[in-house]
Amino acid sequence: MKIYVRTRGPYQEQGYFWREKDQAQGDFWREKEPMFINDYKIHDLIEPEEFCLVICREHDTSNLLLLITGLESKRESPRGDKISNSVAWVWENNDNDNELRNLAVQALEDKLAETIDKAITEEKNGEYGFTINGDKIKPDELTDVELAIENEPNECIKSNIEHKNDESKKKLAEELKQRKLPKKDGLLVVVTGFTPAKKLKEAGVWRGLSKLVETDEEYQLQREIGIKFFLGSLAIILIVALLVIMLHKQPTTKPQTPQTPQPTPQTIIQPTQEQVYRNLIFQKNAALRIQPNHPPEINP
Repeated sequence: MKIYVRTRGPYQEQGYFWREKDQAQGDFWREKEPMFINDYKIHDLIEPEEFCLVICREHDTSNLLLLITGLESKRESPRGDKISNSVAWVWENNDNDNELRNLAVQALEDKLAETIDKAITEEKNGEYGFTINGDKIKPDELTDVELAIENEPNECIKSNIEHKNDESKKKLAEELKQRKLPKKDGLLVVVTGFTPAKKLKEAGVWRGLSKLVETDEEYQLQREIGIKFFLGSLAIILIVALLVIMLHKQPTTKPQTPQTPQPTPQTIIQPTQEQVYRNLIFQKNAALRIQPNHPPEINP
């Protein structure tokens, strides 16, 4: 059994460190990070300061690994925010996963943070700023969850990635209570904060919870919004197409050239013979009226 703890001290220079319990030297803790965190690229799947849970079975061994991060403590950092605790347990050559499942269920039910914090004491003048009581975080001292009597591993090996919330955490805890882990190597369970579902699937995760995974209601809502957007866009395209067709079918009218008005032909009326005669008489009389009066000539 190997146990690792990651936390920090109260001063700025006492940052976060992983420390491993040295089994050969009693309760001595040396600075060392669990190897499986890098081997399985767990850093890419979790946020160390947030609550995350990882269960893994090492390839070609019977080693079982449990990592829990982001457990809140009562201690404070130099900035005044709460210091988080992380713990990792490694069961070497052990196919019995009862202790592991017990601890995982407690973490999912928010029953582990206070117990772990009591095992860590602030030490301001120490190198790391904290000390650990290893006896208080031994699995056999922490297992208080009643598991179902079940000797067969979980046969449902199909991957299931869900949205992380209280309901899905409760569902996963109940599954871990009832059935053993499947006989599968690699990453089995990953409960994280903001890791995309695609990334969890690519990592081969068996059971995954993440806030970035949509719920059924969110998926249905997004689907309805997408359908409405598609239909609206299609209607706009059809309206524009109809307008274009109508414009092409409309006959084009040529501009009319203004026409110069043509003079109206005058009709020449020929006078009758009677009118000509009367006109001559009128002219003769008029001539007589305007002639000057000459005195009568007197012949000598």
